[in-house]
Amino acid sequence: RRDGWRVVPAGMTYLWDLRPYFRQVAGQLVLGSLAGIVMNTAVILPALLLGNAIDKALALERGTATADEMTIAVLLLIGGTLLTEGPRIAKRWWLMTATARIRANLRADALRGTLSRPLADLHRTPIGDQMARIVGDVEVLGVGVREFTIETWDTVLFSLSFLVAMFVMGPGLSLLAVAAVVAQVPELHHRHGAGDEQTEHHDHHIDGIALVEKQRVQRDHHQDRA
Repeated sequence: RRDGWRVVPAGMTYLWDLRPYFRQVAGQLVLGSLAGIVMNTAVILPALLLGNAIDKALALERGTATADEMTIAVLLLIGGTLLTEGPRIAKRWWLMTATARIRANLRADALRGTLSRPLADLHRTPIGDQMARIVGDVEVLGVGVREFTIETWDTVLFSLSFLVAMFVMGPGLSLLAVAAVVAQVPELHHRHGAGDEQTEHHDHHIDGIALVEKQRVQRDHHQDRA
C-alpha cells in the first residue's frame, strides 16, 4: 500500500485497511457468500446424481429397475444441477458487483485525495504518472479483493467439499491420492520459486531496455532542439 507516495509492504493487511469499503457493500457480500456456501457445498451433487442416473439406466436396460425409478433419478439429477448452478449465478452477480463498487469507491477516493493535495506537490509529478498510479493501485487492490471474496468459496470450500465426499466414498484410495499430492508440494514450491526468480530477471531486463530507450528518446529530443 502507499503512505503518501511511499510504497509500504503490507502483505495481506491491506484487506484489513479496506474495512470501510467492505462495510459499504456488506449486504452484497453477505448474499454472495451465502450463495457461494450453498453452491460449493452442493457442488458434488451433479457428479454423484449423474452416476446414479447412469446406474439406473443400466439397471432399467437389464430389467432390474422400473421406469419410475429412472424418472426419479433424472429428476434428482436436474434438481442437484439447479441447486449448484442457481447459487453460482447469484454468487457471481453479488460478489462481482460488490467488487466493482469497491473499485469505484477506491478510484473516487484516490482521485479526491490527489486533488486535495497542494498544487506545488501536484506539479512535481506529471499528470500521466499520477493517473497511472491511481489506475494501477486500484486495479491491484481490485484483484486482491476479488481473489479474497470469490476464491474463498470457489477454491477453499470447493476443495473441502470434494475431499469430504472422496473420504466418505473411498477412504483408502482418497488417502493415497492426497498423500501423492502432498508429496509433490516441495517440488512444486521449488519450481514456483525458480519461476519467480526468472520472472523477476525478465522484469529487470525489460525495465533496463525501457530506461535505455527513454534515455535515447530524450537525447534525440535535445539534439533536435539544439
